[in-house]
Amino acid sequence: MSHKPVSPRFGIIGMGCNLGSLTSIDELEGAIHAGTVPSPAGAPSAEPPYIREEPRAAAEQALQDAGYTLSGQRQPVAVISVQEQASADIATRWNLTGPTFDTSDTAGALDIAQLLLADGTEDTVLIGDGVTAVVLARTGVRSGRIYAVIDAISILEATDTDFHLAARSARTALADAGTTPEQIGYVELHLSGKRDADGQVLSGLSDVWSPERSGSRRTAISALGSVRDTGGAGFLFSLIKAALCLHHSYVPPWTDGLEDYAVMVEGAAFFALTASRPTVRAGRDEPVHAAIAGTDSGGTHVHVVLSGATVRGEMVEVDWRRAGGPALLPVAGADLHDLMRRITKVRDALHDGTDLSTLSREVGHGFAEAASRVVFCAVGIDAMRTELAAALALLPAAHRANREWVTPAGSSYASSPIGPTGRVALVFPGGMTAYPELAADLHRCFPGLIPIAEAPDGLPHDYFAHAEPLYAGLESAAEETDPLVLESRLHQDFPTALNIGLGFGFLQTRALRRLLGVPVHGAFGYSLGEVSMLYSLSARKQSGLDFPDDEALFRERLGGPKLAARELWGIAGDVPDHAVWTTLLLVADVAAVRAEIVGYDRVFLTHVNTPGEVVVAGDPGQCRALARALGCASLPTSVSYVLHCPVVDTREMAAYIDKRLGAVDDPLDGIELFSAYGYSQVTDFTAAAEKVTDTLRSTMDFPRLVRAMHRRGYRYFIEVGPGATATRWIDEILAAQAHVAASVDRRGAGTAAGIARVLARLTSHGVPVDLSKLSSVQNK
Repeated sequence: MSHKPVSPRFGIIGMGCNLGSLTSIDELEGAIHAGTVPSPAGAPSAEPPYIREEPRAAAEQALQDAGYTLSGQRQPVAVISVQEQASADIATRWNLTGPTFDTSDTAGALDIAQLLLADGTEDTVLIGDGVTAVVLARTGVRSGRIYAVIDAISILEATDTDFHLAARSARTALADAGTTPEQIGYVELHLSGKRDADGQVLSGLSDVWSPERSGSRRTAISALGSVRDTGGAGFLFSLIKAALCLHHSYVPPWTDGLEDYAVMVEGAAFFALTASRPTVRAGRDEPVHAAIAGTDSGGTHVHVVLSGATVRGEMVEVDWRRAGGPALLPVAGADLHDLMRRITKVRDALHDGTDLSTLSREVGHGFAEAASRVVFCAVGIDAMRTELAAALALLPAAHRANREWVTPAGSSYASSPIGPTGRVALVFPGGMTAYPELAADLHRCFPGLIPIAEAPDGLPHDYFAHAEPLYAGLESAAEETDPLVLESRLHQDFPTALNIGLGFGFLQTRALRRLLGVPVHGAFGYSLGEVSMLYSLSARKQSGLDFPDDEALFRERLGGPKLAARELWGIAGDVPDHAVWTTLLLVADVAAVRAEIVGYDRVFLTHVNTPGEVVVAGDPGQCRALARALGCASLPTSVSYVLHCPVVDTREMAAYIDKRLGAVDDPLDGIELFSAYGYSQVTDFTAAAEKVTDTLRSTMDFPRLVRAMHRRGYRYFIEVGPGATATRWIDEILAAQAHVAASVDRRGAGTAAGIARVLARLTSHGVPVDLSKLSSVQNK
């Protein structure tokens, strides 16, 4: 059989699925992402639960997915049927005029397909096995979405004497594709369930993906567990699985049976995941590569190399339903009595079987103009019924008490809504807020962020490589999975943590403003959050800036041994780092701290978070003595850096920030940007790095900045970036004043839940946001 490179390359333009309860590609993709997809084959003695009575269903889906209308018009498509011996029937049914072939396995089908496409005999080929189907087309022939491109196929027949076929097949395919092992982001295994045969495949792959050949890069590996050979049905499924993962930008988990095979790849440059992990291409012209490896019926070794093509975000900007985002159901009335009557009608409509999307469209008319509004937030019908029942029972009491009603799920009602005249501000948290598995569903909710990040005014090239440490705990063989330990390690690497926070602040800002249409009038940042603010909301004069991650500033001078403090105070190198500098959180009145701290020459008041919560840093002994003198509760922070004090060198810090920002221009769309540099609106953006540096050499007075914003008419404060610490502080600072503070990110809740809560609160208060993007069908 052939092992020549695919020339020209051909794309996967349509796919279909008829796998038990999974009767569409969208359902299959969701199960792949969740790690719950069943094997496409059972034990030979088992009743086959997956091949349904109608073997043409998957083929029909694939053709429609590729854009064919199947209206009876003649279509020049070749048909190859695996196992089903149904090629002629399929061609006749949909008037497909290309040649037809029946073959016993997918290896033969792929071999025929590449011959037809490579020599120009056919432009489009349908391959089906009764369970799954794909439509392949020569690249350049068809416009529109391409799930993935097949770069090379190597098919080698087994012999009794050659035990290195798996390695040979892999090396041949990689060479033909012009790809090296370390460039493959993910390998999908097609396992037969026969230990000897599978062991031979894994041994060969381990030789190709050896640490010596792959260097520091490792490749993700995934497979279905307990797959029995069914003469080819499984391999086509593996091809579809890999193509879907490339299109949707993630690496799937190893769904089961890992313990049986882990020993076979010990020492190789592979890792397996316990949950799906985002993986994003380095740039628009640098696709992620994947491979499928295994044996087909008869022991034929097959290795296919794929490259990503169209990513989901180029087709759909918001994919709320696919991501499992909560439904947002707005209900409005002329007054409370009318609102309660309408809530009752919605409850009854749900009981009668009306779906949530229809209800959302029907009851949302006139929502913004109504006097009394509530937005329900829930995942699924049953949860929505619970929210409606809670409102019927509790809303009247909340209204009488003139307080806001917000449920743990995110439903929101404002007894005294602030209204649309209140201005909306984004709040960017400090640099030490990233945590493991941060925003793991961000790109799934908003796939349109990937093209945005790749634009000239987007994120640096290969930015998402900086985010890889977030998902270290998802590896099945990870030495450490405790999220607290992983978070501490992340924060010890200050440049990486800062880069992650900066990038995710940028992405969440784009999701809110550009993809969801949230009106934003201003912004401010806490500490290094000012860098994120300027990066996200100002017009930068330079594109293509990189995020440096190897400087000594935070690893040595301001972190680690704290050389800046040692030099200032003449501390010898043999003094332990923990004895040089510490940072303490004090629960104390800020005025009392300011009065007491004057007696300590090596203690600095670095942050005022709220009137009753401050941060001090400096000499460990003096910091502890200050806390004792104040008689207040104190807590050492998990990480300690030299910041917000005169010890910070102006030149060094300005150079560090300038590498990330470059020269900045006026803010985007006239948005007002506020800074702790003067605690007012920034109007002059020259020397931006120097001005941010000035704030990092002095006390960060967060209440002063928040109150300045409130005086300017800002009533809505949305925290973007990792964590929700600033949100809590704003609530405390403005406790007696009208405001809404909410965070896009909530630890453990995911992006979809956080954004749903934010939108529910904003719209219940009267901020004009079109919620239709979260209720309309996005599965294109």
